[in-house]
Amino acid sequence: MPRRRRYLLSPWVCLLLLACTAGGPGTSVAPTDGANPSTSIDTASVIVAWNSPPDELYLPLLMAISAMQEQGYNIEGRQLPETNLVIQALTSNQVQFAAEGVPTGSLAIQEGAPIQIISTQNSNQVVWGTLPEFEDCSTMEGQPVGTYGLDSGFTVLATIYLDRTCPGTHETFDWIIIQDSALRAQALAEGQISATDLGLPDALALQRDYPDEFNYVYLAQALPGIGDEHVYTNTETIESHPDIVRALVREQLLAQRFLYEHPGQAMEQVELHLPDVETDSVIQEFIEQRIWYANGGLGGPGLENTLEALDLTGDADEMAAGEVLEDVLAEIGESDLTEH
Repeated sequence: MPRRRRYLLSPWVCLLLLACTAGGPGTSVAPTDGANPSTSIDTASVIVAWNSPPDELYLPLLMAISAMQEQGYNIEGRQLPETNLVIQALTSNQVQFAAEGVPTGSLAIQEGAPIQIISTQNSNQVVWGTLPEFEDCSTMEGQPVGTYGLDSGFTVLATIYLDRTCPGTHETFDWIIIQDSALRAQALAEGQISATDLGLPDALALQRDYPDEFNYVYLAQALPGIGDEHVYTNTETIESHPDIVRALVREQLLAQRFLYEHPGQAMEQVELHLPDVETDSVIQEFIEQRIWYANGGLGGPGLENTLEALDLTGDADEMAAGEVLEDVLAEIGESDLTEH
């Protein structure tokens, strides 16, 4: 009988969160009750967590956090070291929101974690890149292939694509562990590996630096709806701070719609929220590919398809707090910028 995982916050997360939020008497990680009487805005302190340095993919979420801060909400973003730590922190209400993929969240919900999806952050951004001679993946038997890890989300999605395109071939690969997408792109460019899964920004950088030298398969197109990433919250936040939950989803959707409607102003937002980014090539590609869902993404089959494709148990309707998105769309209306 499999051991049931206990979702207790590790000492590492506790120390990290306390260090990041130390600010004198009264400072609290978990939200405190009460609203600002002059504005009727719930001023509870809340944190949105993620597991890696934000890039252009996170821009609408960063814009949403900024917009809420300007409105008087006490909200901030926070990077934690690993996906599991993010889910642990969310489960124990040390953070109130998390941007994560389906596999870890689904397993946590199965094991009793009181968390739910409130919106889709983005569609699948994984790109399968190969040397020119391996455009046909059935010819890749025994080839060295880069991966973060065989159980990583990127590689799981890549193997689903490979199983559908050239069944069994990936079982012969000589998998090379390279735990950074940019370094995997570099290894491909230098001929150290024959293929790898990449994040979209690194695939675009590779295309820019080595035009027409490699083959690319965009898994968002090859596996539509599979591998979307989502924004989660916990039931305590939904119940105790419903206005904050709905405000985050509302501002996220408004930010996504703004970027689609005003692509010429996207780089201004990148410079404001991601000052280390030097070009607009990635953000414009995201806009062109419609990588964000202007209506929250939960109205389509993506979540259900992802659970099925990854062989995960779980009920898509139970995993999502659909009433939150319904309330937001009733407030701001639906958009024709994307289907879902």
